[in-house]
Amino acid sequence: MSPQTPSDQAVVRPGGKLAAHHGWLQAVLAVLAGMIVMGVVAALGLWAAGAADLPSNAFPRVVAATVVMAVGGTIELSGGAGVIADTKAGLTVIPLSVTLAGALVMAAGFLRPLRHRAVAGATELAGWAARIAVLWLLALVALALFARQNFSISLGDGTIGDIGDLFGAAPKVGFRTDVPLTLVFGVLWLVGVLLLALLVSRGAPLPPRLLRFQESVRGAV
Repeated sequence: MSPQTPSDQAVVRPGGKLAAHHGWLQAVLAVLAGMIVMGVVAALGLWAAGAADLPSNAFPRVVAATVVMAVGGTIELSGGAGVIADTKAGLTVIPLSVTLAGALVMAAGFLRPLRHRAVAGATELAGWAARIAVLWLLALVALALFARQNFSISLGDGTIGDIGDLFGAAPKVGFRTDVPLTLVFGVLWLVGVLLLALLVSRGAPLPPRLLRFQESVRGAV
């Protein structure tokens, strides 16, 4: 047998107990990698669609809004022309390519520190998932607050423009994230991804009581 190395992601504590290396640093890396990958995929898709030419340097905020929708969040649309008109709407779209990329990276980040092991306690798995969830929630808050933008629409220099100036009816349209819904659905999305990753991966450890279901359940999932 070859000697155990630090790359095995485990250390032996006093008393012979085995503890995995999956602390806050690993959780930060997992969440950061997931966000970066989703942002890159969203940016490439939007760039190909011509969104890079949006006014007011809105492209980064549109990318953030796309990532929000990829994890189940909702974007609220609004528009108005002063006292003349006002409108509000909601946009619920799931960009599946962004969703899939994020799910794969988050699942890999969750499972990587658990590799090379056959058994892990339920408390240990829950604690590891909770670290990722806390950081994921903080990242979602920052993303949701960033994903908002307003655009002013010019009426030109003619009669319509003069009427708009007279009534203070400068048309504006914009979008913003529904923060509470984004946080709720974003966390539910993460829980689903981590749970599915644990059930699907044949190399991921399970609590001792669930080992007898490994072949039957994982094969079906």
